[in-house]
Amino acid sequence: FDVDNVQMARLAVRHLVEQGHRCVGYVGGAYQVSNSRDRWQGFSEACQEVRLECCDLALVKAKGWRLDDAERAQLTEALRRDDRPTAVFAAGYAYALEVYAAAKAAELRIPQDLAVVGVDDPPSAEHLAPPMTTIRQPLMQLGHAAMTALFNSAQESDGQGNETLTSRKFVPELIVRQSSLSVAPAAAAAAAG
Repeated sequence: FDVDNVQMARLAVRHLVEQGHRCVGYVGGAYQVSNSRDRWQGFSEACQEVRLECCDLALVKAKGWRLDDAERAQLTEALRRDDRPTAVFAAGYAYALEVYAAAKAAELRIPQDLAVVGVDDPPSAEHLAPPMTTIRQPLMQLGHAAMTALFNSAQESDGQGNETLTSRKFVPELIVRQSSLSVAPAAAAAAAG
C-alpha cells in the first residue's frame, strides 16, 4: 500500500506549467528508496511530455532525506544565477523547507521570484510565509486500508500462510496555496527570453 509517487510529481509539474513556468528545478533525494525514485521518474516524464525545460543547475539530488551543507550551497548558488528556475518541485517537505531557506539566502521572494511546490501537507505548511502549495498524501486512508486488508487476510488465513494481499496505490491531492501563484511578469519575461 503506497501513494502514487509518480503521479505526485506529475501533479506538481502540471500545476507549475499551468501557472506559466517553463524552467522548473527539482530538489529530492535518497534514491535507494522507491518513493524517491518514483518522484524523480514522474518529474522527468512530466517535463518531457510538456517539453518543459528543466534547469539542470537546480536539479539537486541529495544523498539523504535532507540536504547536506554542500547540497544546500549548490541549491543556493543555482538560485542566484541569471538562468535560474522560476519554480522548484521539492520532492519532500524537508526539501521544500530547504528551498524556502535557499530562496531567502539568494534574496528571492516566494512566489514573486520563485514558485515552490512541496510534498506532504503537515499543518505547518499553511503557516509558512507564504503558505506552501503541497501534494497531500492520503495517509489516513492508506493506513486504514492497509490495516483492514491485513486484518481481513489474517481472518481468512487457512493457517498455512496462503493468505494473499494485493498492492494498492492511493491518489495524491494538489493543495494550492500562495507559494505557487502565477509567474510574476518579470519572471515570465526572463523565462521566455
